[in-house]
Parts: sequence; C-alpha cells; structure tokens
Amino acid sequence: MSGLVRGWSGSVLQRALDGPASAPVREILDRMLSEERTRLPDAKGLLLAARSLRIRCDGEDDAGQPVWAVQADLGTRAPQAVRSLVAGARFPWLRAVAAADEAWQIDGIAIARFGGVVSCGRPVGLLPLPPLPGRGDIRVRSDVQACAAAVRRSVGEDRPVLAAVVEALAAGWGRIEAQVAQTSAGSTWSGRLDGDIGGLRPLDRAVLAELPGEAIGVVLIGVDGRRWWAGHGAALAAAITASASADIAAVLADPAVGGLQGLVSACDGTIAVVATPGVPVPGFSILLPRGPVLDASLKSWCGRRGAAFPGDGAHVLLPVPELPVPVLLARARGRWLLSSDAGFAASWSGSDRRSASGALVKGLADRAPAEACVMAAWDGGALLRSAAGLFADAVAGLRGMDGDERQSLLAAATRLSTLLEPARQWAVARDGALDIAGEGGDLLWPSAVMAAALSVPGWIEGSIPPAEAAAVATLRSSLFQAQLRFQADARVDQDGDGIGEYGFLGELAGRRPLAIRKEAALRQLPAEFANGDVSVGYRFAVWLPDGHGGAMGEPAQEGVRPSIVGPGGAADADEQESSYVIYAWPAAEGIGRRIFAIDQRGQVYEALWDGQEPRWNSLYDGGGWLDEPAWPALKRGARRR
Repeated sequence: MSGLVRGWSGSVLQRALDGPASAPVREILDRMLSEERTRLPDAKGLLLAARSLRIRCDGEDDAGQPVWAVQADLGTRAPQAVRSLVAGARFPWLRAVAAADEAWQIDGIAIARFGGVVSCGRPVGLLPLPPLPGRGDIRVRSDVQACAAAVRRSVGEDRPVLAAVVEALAAGWGRIEAQVAQTSAGSTWSGRLDGDIGGLRPLDRAVLAELPGEAIGVVLIGVDGRRWWAGHGAALAAAITASASADIAAVLADPAVGGLQGLVSACDGTIAVVATPGVPVPGFSILLPRGPVLDASLKSWCGRRGAAFPGDGAHVLLPVPELPVPVLLARARGRWLLSSDAGFAASWSGSDRRSASGALVKGLADRAPAEACVMAAWDGGALLRSAAGLFADAVAGLRGMDGDERQSLLAAATRLSTLLEPARQWAVARDGALDIAGEGGDLLWPSAVMAAALSVPGWIEGSIPPAEAAAVATLRSSLFQAQLRFQADARVDQDGDGIGEYGFLGELAGRRPLAIRKEAALRQLPAEFANGDVSVGYRFAVWLPDGHGGAMGEPAQEGVRPSIVGPGGAADADEQESSYVIYAWPAAEGIGRRIFAIDQRGQVYEALWDGQEPRWNSLYDGGGWLDEPAWPALKRGARRR
C-alpha cells in the first residue's frame, strides 16, 4: 500500500486531474477521501488507512462454510479501528487467539489485533496470515483449480455451460504467483503459472507483419491444437456442444470437419486477436492459421448462410445475424481473417497490404523474448479515445453530479487518454510452467476508478438484490440493444418504407419467423430466451402499438406476427417504428420485490411488485403511448432495503 501511495503523486491519474478543468472532480475525490479516512468503523475507511492489505480465500470447509481471512496493517490506528468494529457488532464475545493482543468472536468470525495488524476471518487458525514471499507493491498467489471449483459452485446451477467452460480451461493448471511494482513511471510485473503447457508453442513472428499499423490492442498465442485437446478438449467439448446453435452443430457434423475435436486438433500455429480504432466501439479481428479442417468448416458455414466462399486474396461479408456488427471473412497468405474492421479486412487481403506493423506491435516484438508463446500489448489511451462516445453517454446518466462536475470528469478522461503509455506482456513456457512478465501502463488509474465506484454512492446500483440486478442488466444490455439492432436492420417492415418496426420477444430470440426477412432466426438474446420468456428468475414481456391507441402483446398463434397495416395505411406501422415497452417482473414470489420497465427512451423504471402481471400501460398509469412514464426512474446508487 505504501508503494502505491508513493507512486500516486506521479501517476497518470494524478496528472490527468491537474489543471482548472478538473477542479470539480478533484473536489469530489478530496471530499470523499477526507470523509472515508475519518470513518474507521466503515470498511472502506479502514482500507484507506491501511499501510498494507492481505486477502486470503481457501474455498470451503467440510461443513460448506467459506474459509477466508482479511488482514490490514493499520499501525498506531489499529487499536481504535478494531474496537470501533467490535463496538458496532451486536453480540461480540472475547476469545483467546495465540499471540494476539486482543481478540473477539462475532457471528462465527474471529477478529484479532497483533500489534498494529488487524486480522479477521474463519477459522481462527488462519490468523495471523504469514508473510508472502517475493517483493512488490501487489503480490498474488492463487490456486487455479480452487478458483475454478468456486466458480462451478457459485454459477453451476444457473449457468452450467459457463461452469463447464471455466472448469475445462482450468484443467491441468496449478498455482499462479505474481508480483507488481508500481512507480510514477508505470508498472512492471512478473509471475509464474504452474501446469500443463503442452498445448502452447513459440509464436510464429511472421504474423506480426500481418497486423495493422493502427492496432491499439493485440494478443498472440502459439497453439498446438492436438496437444491442447488432449489436456482440455473433452470437458470443453461437452460444454460447447451443449450450448451450440443449430448452425454450429450442423457445421461440426460435417464429415470434413470431424466435430469439435477435429477443428481444435487441427489448429496448429499462431492465433492473433487485434483491436483497431472504431466508433462507437473499437473494431475487433482474429487471425487463424489455415488448414483443411478449418477451410472445410468455414466453407460449410458460408454454404449454409448462402455466402460466397472467398478465394486467395479476397474477402466477403460473412452472414452472422446473431452479431450486432458486420463480420468480414478474408483469406490470404496461409491465414484466415475474421474482422469487424472493413478497412483492415480489405487492405489485409488486397495487394495494398502494409508490410510492417505499427509502433505498438514493434515495441512488443522488441521487448518480448524470442521463445515467447504468448504476447500482448494494449494502448490504454487509444482504447479510451475509441470508447469516448460510450463513456460520455455513461457520464450523462450519472446521478448526484451537476453539469460542471460531468464536464470536469469528461475533461479528466480526455487528458488521461493522452497520458497513458502502452503496456506489454509476454509469457514463456519452460519447465512445466509459464513464466509471465510485463511492463508499461499504469495500474493506479483503473484501481482508483474502481475505488471511486465503491465510494461515491451515485456511481453504482448499491445493494440491489442479485435477481433484481440481473433483470435490470438484461433490460439494459440485452433487450434494449436487441431492439435497436432489430429496428435498424428493418427485420420487420410492414409498410415497406425502409424503416423497421420494433420486435416481439419471440422475434428477437429467434422463436418466431419474420414477416418480411425470412432468413435464419436471429438468436441475438441470451440462450434461455430461445425456450421461453423467463430469464434470471424474472419474466419478460414486450408490448407494441396496435395502431388504434392500444397495444398488442406476443401473438398467441405460431408463425409471423399479424400485420397491423389496414385502412389507416402506413401510419399504423409507423407507431411500431417509434414505440415499445418491455416489462420484467418476478417469475415467482421470493425472487424479487420490484417490477421494472424500459421503453424506446432507454431508461429503466421501477415500481414495487404487487404480485400481478403488468398491463401494457402500467408504466404510464393507464395512459397511452404519448404519455410520460408514471413510475420513477431507477437511480444508480439508490440504497435498497
């Protein structure tokens, strides 16, 4: 902690906050830090007062109870801090802990003071935590298998596919140890990951010349597909096969592909993932080594989608309706490129291809050892600039900040984007482990942003129950975005004016065919929506205008939706081009206490759930489509009881 504090004065975040334009944000941070340092009973105040912090998690004991400990060096403030914590407990009782100056038991958790060090956790035998080996301002030691098991236990029932994928990827790996040194000049880090390195091989550096000069982020991995499958494939295959779409399943069933095992085993060479500047989000591309099996799988996909199969030096638009951005498939020089960056795809496959990559990749190539099997670099400033529009939208939605404070925050972010230096990382496989090292960038600015999010009440959802938080996220991130794509692509255009109407849940999820564009189903929503209208413990429903002042819900009959273009002509469909409302309410009692709604404005609204299914105009208190919502807007950071 002391090293991080010493590095703060020269960090890029501190420099980004310099100057008169950032004064309002500095005042907020100064006020927040001043308040938190004086509130020792508050856990955040303790963290800010700590000279060092240790966290240890050891899974669960035989009774299913978590095994954990947190320890902080508070120096002379330790006695006051520990007694303030104990005073706030309901039923503390004294207990004996070896070598402790004082100790208590609170709800099965031990808390003890060892001089200026305060430790708490369970069981008491963990306290105090021994020193970690190595040096650095941040040190990490973790058991990969234990972490994977914890993920499996926490998400296994709700997300079995995710749990299986995590477990499969973790198979064969052991312990990871890392240390980070933070100075005003940036960060350096090193570490070691024990385990199965058989599926990794040194990178083919010829791929570096294929990367775009304007790249703002790259990751390269040398892969031996046959050996990787032997170590991880079987478990991963079960997970992916269980969640594969009909199109992917059909491709894997092609005899020329040989299933997922054939596809993975045939991957032999270097895979590269690249980010390039783009608005409103960066472009993303992936380079894959060519081979007969991958050629066959891509040819099968193109055939099923009615797309041309590109020859050498050519590129085509690859139909992937499930994605919100167009994807191009290009073929050249023994590699395949899949990219959302049309400029990169065209230049990469064409004769005007650049023969050398840019400064980011060159800097990485110069620093990484020749035998590296993993290399990565990212330009944090360029990534921030590419996402500036999305960040501005997020700032505009922050509660508890006035206009000057929002402008100050945007100015600080802009300045930060000019100060961040590129970061580089690499790994070498040797002696049954991965030796990892890296440099550059600055760890303080993301750490400080996360700390601010935990401390400024208006910046996060607060203590919203998990099911309610998941329902809100589904409305905001999945359904609202799906409606934007559906309407912009004119998936349904009943009056033929080139402007699409919004969609019902069945159309967005691919359960209902489309009236105008009858290509393959969209499947642009989470997988559970393909089977019904319940997700994350909440039920969802979409309502659209019926052209007569009322609304129509999901049609009961199968097939395309009934047309509303009648005697009123195009005006009837025009209403479905501009309005919709989506509700989310608990699928059963005990899941959540609130009901939520979102409409074309993109704002989420809330109300206490009365146990009943909402009417189409509940949000408008029985009014019509032109009325303002009667429910209060969901405020970020509102504390829930």
